[in-house]
Amino acid sequence: MKSASLKISTHVAGPGRLVSDPMAIHDLRLKDALAEVLHEALALHSAPLAELDQSWFAQKSESQVLGSALARAGEAAALTRSAIDQALVLQSNFSRETEGLVPIAKAIRALRDARENRRSLLLTSRPSPPTHT
Repeated sequence: MKSASLKISTHVAGPGRLVSDPMAIHDLRLKDALAEVLHEALALHSAPLAELDQSWFAQKSESQVLGSALARAGEAAALTRSAIDQALVLQSNFSRETEGLVPIAKAIRALRDARENRRSLLLTSRPSPPTHT
C-alpha cells in the first residue's frame, strides 16, 4: 500500500484504502469456525475413551453388567470416531451454504452428541458407593 502510494503520489487525491468484498469477509468468519471445529475434533480424539481396546475383555468371564458396559463403550467409541471423521473431511469451500456452513453445523452437532454420549457413559459406568446395612 505504501509503495503504491509513493509511486503514484502525484495522482492520489487522498490516503489509500484497502477494499474487500463481503464474500471474502464471510470466508474469513467461516474459516475461524472451521478451525474451531477441527480443534474440538482433535481434542475429542485425544480424550480418554476415544478408543477402547475390547480385546482385553474377550477372555474374561462376561457378566450381563460387563457386557452392557462394553457395548455402550463400543457405541460411544463408534459415535466418537464418526463425529471426528465428519469433522476432518470438512473443506474450506464456503461459496455455498451447502458446501460450507451446513457441513460445519452438522459436524458441530455430531461432535456435541459424541461428547454428551461419552459423558453419559462415564456417569453411568462409575461404581455405586457401598451401602451400609
